[in-house]
Amino acid sequence: MGKIGFVWNLNKYLNQNQLHLKWLRLAKPRPKPLLQMFAQNNRSPYDSLMRMSLLALVLIVSAFAADLKIGAPLTKQPVVSIADLAAKPDAYVGKSFQVKGKITEVCQVMGCWVMLTDGKGSMMRVQMEEGKVAFPKDAAGRTAVAEGKLAKYDLTKEEAIAMAKHAAEDAGRPFNADAVKAPFVYYQIEGVGAVIGE
Repeated sequence: MGKIGFVWNLNKYLNQNQLHLKWLRLAKPRPKPLLQMFAQNNRSPYDSLMRMSLLALVLIVSAFAADLKIGAPLTKQPVVSIADLAAKPDAYVGKSFQVKGKITEVCQVMGCWVMLTDGKGSMMRVQMEEGKVAFPKDAAGRTAVAEGKLAKYDLTKEEAIAMAKHAAEDAGRPFNADAVKAPFVYYQIEGVGAVIGE
């Protein structure tokens, strides 16, 4: 091969590779700056960034709005209304069931109990094992489904006053001993698990 043939082949090789490199540059454009990537459909980069921020905020709020499960998972126990528990509590003592209601009070010391209401005047306390399961202290106003057994306590007047005082201190509300009236029988759900909704 002469000198002219070698130069011609070299030029041909370089031209082919340059065309190949040009094709690669066309197939893989340079990455755009972040704000330009968000700008679509003639929107400004600022508008697109705001949309992405709003979407992130919605996802975060959705995650926190999800049901909160505490304690043992709920099983397929029968559902009993708070009104039925209040009307005939002795029929449910020692039995496992689920109850649903709105949280009106939460223990502000350890989160170990809540008061549930059906919104029609009936209320029931759900007590979890202290130190092991805790309700969020800001759960008042949310709905809850709790599972457990109903327990009955026959108290003396002094025991009833002490228990009412302790509950008032836990809830952060004033206590009036004169409001504790006979009979001194106390019912509460000894809970094993709960699901707190919105």
